[in-house]
Formats: sequence, structure tokens, C-alpha cells
Amino acid sequence: MAGVFRKSLLSSAKLIGRQLVASNAACASRTSLPVTLSSPSLRNFSMLNPTRALAGAGLRSNTCGCCGLHTEVDKELSTFLEKEIKFEESTSKSKAGLPKIPGFEVSADESQVTLIRTGEVSVKVTFNVNGSADSDQMPQIGDSPPTDEDVQMISKPPFTVELDKGSGEVLAFQCAFSPAEDMEQESGEQGTEAIIDQFEIQEVSIHQGDWKDTVYTLPAETMDGNLYDLLMDMLDERGINDEFINNLVEFSTAYEHGKYLGFLKNLKSFVEK
Repeated sequence: MAGVFRKSLLSSAKLIGRQLVASNAACASRTSLPVTLSSPSLRNFSMLNPTRALAGAGLRSNTCGCCGLHTEVDKELSTFLEKEIKFEESTSKSKAGLPKIPGFEVSADESQVTLIRTGEVSVKVTFNVNGSADSDQMPQIGDSPPTDEDVQMISKPPFTVELDKGSGEVLAFQCAFSPAEDMEQESGEQGTEAIIDQFEIQEVSIHQGDWKDTVYTLPAETMDGNLYDLLMDMLDERGINDEFINNLVEFSTAYEHGKYLGFLKNLKSFVEK
């Protein structure tokens, strides 16, 4: 008796499965183009009831003869991007070209930037602008809340400095910008005449040719304080000083903004295809 009951359940399950497949096939024949689920809630719901999910997605879409299926979200996104592009173009700082970094030749490959200065000791600085932009709020006067003009996006990427004396060995420094709160705290502790470094060494290594994971690296956390100061002085003598850092930030900010603007235009073009 139990075996007959299990067979009956199995038959019913197969029948329901065939009906569901047939229903989905019918929906697919009525909608020849793929349906885009336009919200997380609809996407989750489709796992429970794919037929109703397809019908729900269809409510927010329409077709045109020129370029296929366009959803309401596509239209809204295109409109938003058009406004955002116009705003970003109006605030662009690179209309007259990218800022110069005196003494260095600049080359770029997408988000990767390389600065080279040749001489008795060649200096190579590399950085990547991806994820480097953050808001930089101007000092406030009084209790008035900050406005859009007070908050600017500034690019301060971590960077690598390589010193090469032509012997085949490279002294490499992995550097990063000092956090603003650390600089404020250090300034308060040492007084207004204290020299505050805009960047810090994170680690140092010496290697032949290209750097590898097997190269020994000395982290700044375990470095002797006097050694750290002398290495910072070495970078300063090779031109990695406050003036260079200011020029790097100005260049990186303009370059990153240009890449961001290009991304917005590419995204708008993709949405409208």
C-alpha cells in the first residue's frame, strides 16, 4: 500500500512538473527576447514562482522595433546618466589638459599611471587610481552644514617608489597617504611648527628585476625609528617631497575624474544599445 502511495505522489509530481515546464515554454514563446528582472525582490521571488516573475517583469518593459527590449529602469538610468555627465563635465578640472608633474615623464595604461625621472639615480613612481577617490571636506566656519561646494572628491592613491642606481638592484618603497585624523592628532601633539609628512612608508624591499612574492619585505611597523626617518630623508633628496606629493594629488584627482566621466559615458552608451 505504501508503495502505491509513493508512486501516486511521484506521478502527481511529474504531472505538475510537466505543466510548469509547458507554462514557462508558453511564456517564452510569447516573449522572444530575454526578460530583465528589475529589482532584488522580483529576482528572489522568481525562484519560487518563475511564471509569475516573468509576468511581473513584463509589466515594466516594452519593445521597440529598433533595438529590442527596453525597461523602465533603462530609461531612468539613461536620464540620470545624462544629467550626471553634464554636471561632471561642468566641474571637470582637466578641460585644458592634465596637470604637469615637473621633472617626471608621465605614461598611463587605463587606471595605472607611471612617472619616471631619469638621472644618476632613476626614480620610478607607479600608482593606480581605482578606488582612490574620496571626499575631502573643506574647513567649516560656524555651525552651518557643509554644502556640495565644500565637499570635493580627491584622489590619493597608494604609490610605489623605486630607486635604481643602474646596478640591477632596485630599492622599492610602498607608500600611502597619511590619514587626515592622524595628521591632525600629530600636529596637535607636536605644535603648529611641527613638520607633518603627507605620506608614510608602509614597507621597503630590495630586489633584482621585477618584484616577486618571494622578496623579503620590511614593514614600517617593525622598523627602527631612526632608520624610518633616514629613509624618508632619502626619498626627500630624490624629489619625493611635499611639492611632488601636491602635484601627484592634483594630477591623480584630474586623471581619476576623467576616467570616471568616461565610465559614465560608456555606461550610458551600453544602456541605450
